Amino acid sequence: MLYLSLLRLMVFKQKGMKVVITGSSGLMGKGALLQCVKDSRVEEVLIINRKSIGFNHPKVKEILLTDMFELDSIKEELKGYDACFFSIGITAFRAKEEYYHKMTFGLTKLFADVLWQQNPDLTFLYISAEGSDPTESSGSFWKDARGKTENYIIHSGKKGYVFRLAVIKPIGEVSSRTYGAAEPVVKVLYPVLRCLAPNKVTTTENIGKSFLNIVEKGNDIKLLQSRAINALAAQ
Repeated sequence: MLYLSLLRLMVFKQKGMKVVITGSSGLMGKGALLQCVKDSRVEEVLIINRKSIGFNHPKVKEILLTDMFELDSIKEELKGYDACFFSIGITAFRAKEEYYHKMTFGLTKLFADVLWQQNPDLTFLYISAEGSDPTESSGSFWKDARGKTENYIIHSGKKGYVFRLAVIKPIGEVSSRTYGAAEPVVKVLYPVLRCLAPNKVTTTENIGKSFLNIVEKGNDIKLLQSRAINALAAQ
C-alpha cells in the first residue's frame, strides 16, 4: 500500500489529476468542483450535465448530455481521466420504485463501467446517503437501491469508494436546495452537531478534500462516513 501511494504521488507530481464530476449543480458536486478548481494537484475537470451550469474556469470543461444513459455517445472523450466524483441522485419522495432503482443503481453502474473501461486505473467515488442498507433487504426500496449501488462500487475489484453522508454544511459559494430556508440554521448548529454526532456531519469542503486525497494516496477503507471523511480531509 505504501509503495502504491508513493507511486501515485510521483505520477501526480509529473502531471496533474484529471477529474470527472457529475451532479455539479447540486450541493456535493458543486462543492467538489470548487475544491478541484482551487487545488493545485488538479489539472483538468470535466463536468457532465444535462444543462449548462455556466461555470467558467480555465481548468473546467463541460459536456452536455440530455440523456445521461447515452454515455456511450461520449465515451471517447472520457479517456485519460484519473477519477470520477459521482453525485447524481434523486429524491425517493413520490418516486416509483422502478424509476428510483434505474436512476440510482442503473445510472451509477453505467458511469462506473464506462469510465473503468476507458480508464482501468480510475478512482470512482459514489456519493451515497445515510440510511442505505448494504444487506439490500430492508424492505425500503430507496435504502436497498442505495445499498446495492454501494456494494457494486465497493466490490468491483477496482478503485471504487463510497461516501455515505448525512448532514452537510455548505462552504463558500455552495448552497443546498434541500435545506432551503433552513440552511443558515444548519451552518449555525454545525459545531454542536459535530460534537453530538461526529459520524453524521461534514462539510462540502471536507468532502472535496477527502476525495482528492483518496485519488492521490488511495485508502484502505472503501466506505467512509463523516468522521473518517473529516479526518482524511485534514491529512
